[in-house]
Amino acid sequence: MSSPEREHLRFAAALSVLGALGPDETIGLLKQRLDLLDTELAADRAQLLREAAEIPRLFLVESEYELAIRVAEADWVRAFLAELTTGTFPHLDDWRAFHLTGEAPQELIDLAERGSTPD
Repeated sequence: MSSPEREHLRFAAALSVLGALGPDETIGLLKQRLDLLDTELAADRAQLLREAAEIPRLFLVESEYELAIRVAEADWVRAFLAELTTGTFPHLDDWRAFHLTGEAPQELIDLAERGSTPD
């Protein structure tokens, strides 16, 4: 409890391979996720308020923590979506072009080659 540990979430794992999707598909999926998150958050807040009327807070801190984590996720997704939809996300045009043409930008090819090791 006193030592923070990274928790590996499936959503973070999905984000790690985001390049496999095109930006427009990513935007659609993130919008769906955000809609669901917002709906669930509203229900969770209402449930927590109901429980707080009857249960001492000591026994609700786990629920409060889970709610805070989901709020943070929704806030992050909202901000990321804003970058994607306004076009301010770095190299968005390259990402889109890759999915339209199948050709990776040269700087990504160079980066991949620098990261590889000779046989």
